[in-house]
Amino acid sequence: MRIRSVALACLMTSVSCCLATAADGCQLGSFAELPVTMEGLRPIVEAKINGVDVHFVADSGAFYSMISEAAAAELNLPVRALRPGATGSRLGFGGPQFYLRGVGGGSAVPRVTTAQTLTLAQYSIHRVDFLVGGTDFGGGSVVGLLGENLIRVADVEYDLAHGVLRLIKPDRCGSRPLAYWATPSEAIGVVDLDEPTPLEPMPIGWASVNGVKIRVGFDTGSPLSTLSLIAARHAGITPDTPGVQPAGTMLGIGRNATQVWAAPIATFQMGGEEIKNTRLLIGDLRLGDFDMLIGDDFFLAHRIYVANGQRKLYFTYGGGAVFRLGSTPVLQSAQSPPPGDQPTDAAGFARRGTAYAARMDFKDALADLQRACELAPQEPEYFYELGRIEWQSGQRDQAIDSFGKTLKLEPNHVAALLARAQLTHSKDELDTVDRLLPPQDNLRLRLATIYAANDMPEAAIHQSDLWIQSHPSDGELPVALNERCWLLAQTNRDLEQALKDCNAAIRLRPGTAAFVDSRALVQLRRGQLDLAIKDYDAALALRPRLADSLYGRGLAKLREGRQADGQADLAAATALRPKIGERFARMGLSP
Repeated sequence: MRIRSVALACLMTSVSCCLATAADGCQLGSFAELPVTMEGLRPIVEAKINGVDVHFVADSGAFYSMISEAAAAELNLPVRALRPGATGSRLGFGGPQFYLRGVGGGSAVPRVTTAQTLTLAQYSIHRVDFLVGGTDFGGGSVVGLLGENLIRVADVEYDLAHGVLRLIKPDRCGSRPLAYWATPSEAIGVVDLDEPTPLEPMPIGWASVNGVKIRVGFDTGSPLSTLSLIAARHAGITPDTPGVQPAGTMLGIGRNATQVWAAPIATFQMGGEEIKNTRLLIGDLRLGDFDMLIGDDFFLAHRIYVANGQRKLYFTYGGGAVFRLGSTPVLQSAQSPPPGDQPTDAAGFARRGTAYAARMDFKDALADLQRACELAPQEPEYFYELGRIEWQSGQRDQAIDSFGKTLKLEPNHVAALLARAQLTHSKDELDTVDRLLPPQDNLRLRLATIYAANDMPEAAIHQSDLWIQSHPSDGELPVALNERCWLLAQTNRDLEQALKDCNAAIRLRPGTAAFVDSRALVQLRRGQLDLAIKDYDAALALRPRLADSLYGRGLAKLREGRQADGQADLAAATALRPKIGERFARMGLSP
């Protein structure tokens, strides 16, 4: 069995337009234009698999296109093993065992499936292979990653700020700079790219941080640009450097998550552009032989042309913050950004609106989405996107109204139902989503969380059961196991299963305070007071102001007869969260 490199010659022979023609005969033919909708900081492209509407994350960092196990089951795609050593030499997989490694060090052994027809930008490609495995990619209609085997078939232009990804065929251009849209006054950044390999086709070039040279990979699958800890140390930055703050975790392929921090950066230089006094994520990333991921925050602030034939990357600054971590970077020789191509239809306004929202420019985002709704008042998706951005910008009532308009046009619009239910606490709408979702859908994990937040633990446990059954290798599995452990402990049922779930979550992602706190609650329910206190101590060592752990430890100490110590913990927890006693009382746990 082989993994085939999909031939897109049929697209290359169908040049739809000529983007630019120079006096010396250089022509840039756009043979495919993929509309891009920004879902937060994820570029989403529309497609069809065997006639079913789906969406992919456009991922320049993925060497091969991929879908999740759950999505393959939902699409009725037969999955088969990837036989070691039997794969195509052009891609270079094979060996004793082929596996995928994520940025956090996690790995997954993929399988493979074949879509009889993949439709992109109105072009149909037959018998397309996808790797299958790893973390789910978002749920709903987002089924996977559109990787470099389908993107890197010629030159690629990323104009995410205007909602477009273009595949471009240059002709007789030689070494001519190919940023065809740039005006004479615009500065064009140029990055020399490394020779790609079958397993590392991502565009990789050079930059510098605080004057230290680094290798960077341009990765639209990474929402935020992130520097490895090793490279950060070479640039004089560590997690203990003044001004560096914890920023959560990053998850890639597999179950491993890695801690990341937001760090102040004096200068970032690349391709002739200099950014001063900004902030970047740093983390213990496994990036192979390069040092930094250039993510969608950078792509949204620039228009980028990857000239694969020339092995160069061209870019121009389009405006706004380059790295989105709460500071406004200063560009050397900053100038007013050019207006760019203006939308001419509702779809264009909608896509640009989601790009504005991804850049936290809610005023312009709302204006564009409202214009899209005016131009196409029968299109439910535009009202949904409008509601999503209204919610994100704090306009709750307006968001509820927009989601309502979506549902009038499309009563079974799952995302709108789920969003409005989360805002209005409507059990009926949550139950409707439950009926509409396939059993494997990744949105069931979110549904479980919303049920739990609305004090419906039995329904939440059911959703967790369905998700865990369908996602045995997912990167979010530790979170789901912890959620079910907590819910079982909350309802005081099946405590042995709850203990197994918590132990598994802690084993998969050690050092997570919330997971240890959940296991402590299980031990408290089981009457294992010494084990409960031990876990509460461990959770508080990780997060000293965790109110749940303080209150739970106080209850355990009271039951051991340690009145003064127990009351002190209860008082400390109540000071942090005044109504925490009521929450525990609803679970039947009182002093």
